[in-house]
Parts: sequence; C-alpha cells; structure tokens
Amino acid sequence: MTYEADAAKAAGAVAGMLLPRAGCIKYAVGSTGAGMPVKAPAPHAAKGTVYLAGPILGKTYTECRFSWRQEVALRMLPGITVLSPMRHEGHLSEHIGPIDDDVIDYADHYFSEAKAIFAKDVLDIRRCDIVLANFLGATQPSLGTVSEIGMAFILNKTIITVMEPGNVHVHPFVTEPSVLVLDNLDDAISAVNSLLSTGI
Repeated sequence: MTYEADAAKAAGAVAGMLLPRAGCIKYAVGSTGAGMPVKAPAPHAAKGTVYLAGPILGKTYTECRFSWRQEVALRMLPGITVLSPMRHEGHLSEHIGPIDDDVIDYADHYFSEAKAIFAKDVLDIRRCDIVLANFLGATQPSLGTVSEIGMAFILNKTIITVMEPGNVHVHPFVTEPSVLVLDNLDDAISAVNSLLSTGI
C-alpha cells in the first residue's frame, strides 16, 4: 500500500469518527463543543471499594446479609469491590428471627465479640472509598451505622446516605457529612457507579 493510500485510509477513518451516524450523539453540549458532532462515549470502566453500612439489630440474618446489600453488589460496575459487615457472620445464620444483642452473645463466636465488631468496621471503612449508608425503613436509631458515618467523615471518605423523608436518622450528624442524601437505592447505586467510574 502506498503512502497516498495510507493517508486516504486514515483520513477516511477520522472522518468516520467525526460524522454523526447511528448510535452517536449528534451534537456535543457545552461552551467548548456546541454543534460539534461527537462519538458516543465508550462504556465506563470503574475502580474502587464501597462499604455497605446499615442497621443490623432488629433485622433477620437474611435481611442483613442479602436483601439490599446483595442488590447493590450485583449492580456495581465491574472493578468495584463491595464490603459488607455481614460477609463473615455466617455463624448467625442458624438464628431464626431478628438479630439483637442477646443473639450476638448467644452466637459465642470470636467475630461477635464487641472489640472484633468494632475492629472489623474500622478496617473496612479505612480501606473503602465510599460508604453507602442505607437507612430505608429504619424504625429505631442505628448507633453502629451513625458511628460508621462519623468514622468515615474523619477518615475523609465519601459518604452517600439513603433514607426517606421523616426517617428516624434525619439529623445533622448524618446529613451534613454526606455528600448525597437520597431517598431511594436506585439513585444511590447510580451515584456509586458514577463516582467510581473512570474515563471521559
């Protein structure tokens, strides 16, 4: 192939990238791109870690370990790691009914000791990029989750809080450290994926 043929092929490829075609955005929006045809952006890659905070006491093992936490994990972009405080709590699975302090004591497992519970949470919050705190449907204050928000703020972590209006956790010590306070899990999942995505 001649130099002229190579140049013509390259010019054609560039023209193909710039001209609108099926699946492309016809015009860019903004002060630097108004009216300029652009190619649709490629799917985003993602990288980072999100810690899934939320009430545990008063809920069943299945509600705590799976339910919303499993939904979030399944909907994260590839490359995002999910940390759940329940991932190592299989010893609680034999209990039927809501988890309370008596159940945790009854489990008689080294992971159920107070120091271990605290240490695990601190470790997870230190290693994550985002703390997603889900208070949806909470009817009693979750001291552990509120404390996790405080730790995350001190450690300069990004905090996204999910709760409906009138939730028992509507308080400045929850809302003010949070970069976003949302009333549904769908928006929270989208926000985590967006904040941890890479690319242009």
